[in-house]
Amino acid sequence: MFLLLAALACTSPEDSDVEAVYGAEALAFVEERIVGTFLGEWQMFGLDESDAPVALYAWTDQVIGSNPRLEDDRALADIVDSMDGGSWTQEVAFLEGVYVDEDGGMGAYFIERDGTPTIVNEVEENHWEYLANLTESDLQTMDNVNSGNLIDGWKTSTKLVTWVDGWERHDVSVLTHVEYENDEGEPVVADFTSLSGYHQKHD
Repeated sequence: MFLLLAALACTSPEDSDVEAVYGAEALAFVEERIVGTFLGEWQMFGLDESDAPVALYAWTDQVIGSNPRLEDDRALADIVDSMDGGSWTQEVAFLEGVYVDEDGGMGAYFIERDGTPTIVNEVEENHWEYLANLTESDLQTMDNVNSGNLIDGWKTSTKLVTWVDGWERHDVSVLTHVEYENDEGEPVVADFTSLSGYHQKHD
């Protein structure tokens, strides 16, 4: 485990009455925006033999963010996502939070799965995005694409944050771009929405 940091920042000589706690802004963001219970509905899409989008799976989920804390240079919380597809269930655990800058302020947003953090960029207020490479699981959702004929590809995940009746809502979509070589040796390019859904905070 990382060491818990609770060091106090120095008092500003311009305003001696103001004292900032290291990581306080980042920890407050985690407590207000990440901790809580979120309910969601989701749908995943792939590509059929004609490279047209086709619906694959739909599910609901409950996401619980808990245990907000400071660890090393990060403010973070534990996340448990419990998914229910009707005929199947799955539970995924990961970490989510923000880095703390050297001056003690709030830094970049991150999601960490299996020990690997992904930085999520706020491209404008309440509009978040990140890029990811295609995985073998992604290729399995496309009838004509495999690791042998893949030329290039990536996913752009977008989260738009709004408030509904005072509760935070995250509308999420993933745009997948794929380039592959068909049986005739010709390059084929496809862009499609591979995931869409939302999380609505409830407490």
